[in-house]
Amino acid sequence: MLHEDPTAGRAEHPLLQPADAQGENGALPAVLVVDDDAGNRLALCAMLDRLGHPVVDVDSGREALRAIEAGQFAVILMAVHMPAMSGYEAAKLIRARSRSAATPIIFMTAYGRDEIETSTAYASGAVDFIFAPIAADVLRAKVTECVDLFTRAHAHKRSLDSVTALNASLRDSEVRAEAVLQNVADGIVTVDEQGLIEAMNRAAQGLFGYQRAEVAGQPLQSVIAHDHWDDFIEAAAVNRALGSTGDGPAEPLETVGRRKDGSQFAIEIGISEMQIGGRTFTVGVIRDITERAERAERERRRGQALRREAQLDRIVFEEAPIGSVITGRDGRIERVNLAICMMLGHTPEVFSGAHLLEFTHPEDLQDSAAAVAAVMDGALGAQHFETRYLHAGGQVIEARVALTAIRDDADEVKQLFTQVEDVTAEHRASRELEQAQFEMLARLAAAAELHNDDTGQHTLRVAELSVAIARTIGLPEAQLELLRLAAPLHDVGKIAVSDSVLRKRGKLTDEEFEQVKTHTTAGAQMLAGSPFELLALAEQTALTHHEHWDGSGYPTGLAGEAIPITGRIVAVADVFDALTHHRPYKAAWSTADAVTEITSQSGRHFDPLVVEAFLTAQRAH
Repeated sequence: MLHEDPTAGRAEHPLLQPADAQGENGALPAVLVVDDDAGNRLALCAMLDRLGHPVVDVDSGREALRAIEAGQFAVILMAVHMPAMSGYEAAKLIRARSRSAATPIIFMTAYGRDEIETSTAYASGAVDFIFAPIAADVLRAKVTECVDLFTRAHAHKRSLDSVTALNASLRDSEVRAEAVLQNVADGIVTVDEQGLIEAMNRAAQGLFGYQRAEVAGQPLQSVIAHDHWDDFIEAAAVNRALGSTGDGPAEPLETVGRRKDGSQFAIEIGISEMQIGGRTFTVGVIRDITERAERAERERRRGQALRREAQLDRIVFEEAPIGSVITGRDGRIERVNLAICMMLGHTPEVFSGAHLLEFTHPEDLQDSAAAVAAVMDGALGAQHFETRYLHAGGQVIEARVALTAIRDDADEVKQLFTQVEDVTAEHRASRELEQAQFEMLARLAAAAELHNDDTGQHTLRVAELSVAIARTIGLPEAQLELLRLAAPLHDVGKIAVSDSVLRKRGKLTDEEFEQVKTHTTAGAQMLAGSPFELLALAEQTALTHHEHWDGSGYPTGLAGEAIPITGRIVAVADVFDALTHHRPYKAAWSTADAVTEITSQSGRHFDPLVVEAFLTAQRAH
């Protein structure tokens, strides 16, 4: 049900004078903003400020009607849902007034597009919708389009008013009519019932490059581009039918004109008919719109580019299968996609404004912060690293991360773009595979050691002592753990040595000793080619644990620090354990005798630093 007219008996709206609203005296046409939310009005006015149009903002439909009584507007931005009087009701009352019957109304709503609402809106007089959240570029584009439509319609109305004046003048005086015709700024062409040009004013002659006598009696088709003629005739017929309803002048047509020299240009033609002396003439009011058409084409291309950019953004960011996060310079999260929400079990609201490091595993904070610092300090390209995040449910998520800076025109870091790939399952499978391979090789090593040690504990004791020595030296904890697992495989190559040689009680022949020496290279070959760090360390240790500090060892005669530290450590642990335990070819030595032997070989067989660490570990033991 429509509200009663709220403007009855009211004074003119105090915020606007009619001349300003209509864009007279050089002023730009005014825009009316109707919204009961003051914050929305303020934001809309700020968005429109760049266009330079006077903006009047009111808080209700009643105030909108008062403003329209005071002045005319090029476009009205109307909120749909307002108390007391909805936007639809206000629009119907606005349409009922003659001075605002043709003013474009754009409805603004936070609700989604709905067929019933859309039907109601257009029935109320809407020409377009804007849906929240409102983008400034979209708002300005729609307002500019409506203002342009308003300006063109009024310009053509003035031209048609001049034509009407011409009609009246012709009845009174042909001389007076000619003067009016020639002094109209727009091009005017009159065409008789047969479609032949009767007259063309000076402005039209300037547009098309013809003298009046050159086109008199020629078909109108002579000034319309040939490949646009059929479309023009069809549109003109539709326009004439619409104009005959009595609702005012028909909308001007856009087509392509053809000059005398054959060049083509965009034109706009407002068509009307008049009776003169019992004859019917068609009058075309013509304007060169080349600049406007070029501007429209630029806007069209820009719109296409924006749509492509939005589509690309949706594909690359929103719909990306891996987590994507955009943070500000301060590390606070500004935007996340669905993948990261599902990965870490949080909603976008939880992420918004939080620091990405808040979701990082405490043990990985330092490395993650270092990557961010590197990007902020100007590191080129993306920073790639692996880290761990904490899921909302408490699980640890292992992730592969790419961190990239988003820079402004001054090449300053504006934002950070983080891509997060969940590799938890991948790492779990890798660890399981590594563990399976390790267990298989450990069993082979234990089987090989049974040749010399019936208990099969030699490899484990060597591992334990190796870790004690390495810890005394100061190796990192992560390397100690790898050494603990890799050291038992140092003699895995003995599986390839003859059992009779390994169990021989007497002194080995040179040939037999050469066979024993092959266990280093055989073990390295068995462990070679693995992508896992653990097995790579085991390969290195198996190959080098019989090298001597003075270069007299085997298999390659490495010396000094050319021997990997793990090979130097396991060499001491291996010899000490072999001396202090029974072997088929010898009895067990006392610990004191074994320590003395190790000490005596410092600088020859063994690295002095490792020997010192061994002695320290022994004293602590």
